[in-house]
Amino acid sequence: MGDRSSLGMGTNVRAAGGTIRMGAGSTVAQYGVLVAANHVVRPGEPRFHVRWDEERHGIEIGSNVWVGAHCVILPGSVIGDDAVIAAGSVVRGTVPPGEIWGGVPARKIKSIGEA
Repeated sequence: MGDRSSLGMGTNVRAAGGTIRMGAGSTVAQYGVLVAANHVVRPGEPRFHVRWDEERHGIEIGSNVWVGAHCVILPGSVIGDDAVIAAGSVVRGTVPPGEIWGGVPARKIKSIGEA
């Protein structure tokens, strides 16, 4: 975690052997979920206590990022510097720097500075 970064109350952080990086001045608001690895689900295997995927893709959150309340950030996600993620969003993939994303799944709403 970078300088002046913060995790809100009730945020669930699960590195599960992967890495979670968060740049300076970034915030994940209350009840966010950061999961750096996923479960492996195979036909015929039990669904209870499913083991972790060994690839462990990790999460990268840039500097000066605001992740709203109740967001889920999935393995392999990269959120660029100065981005904003709207409350309740699910991020899977890459959010470019300076963009506002929201929804399930999260999509670009607009670039910061657009009218």
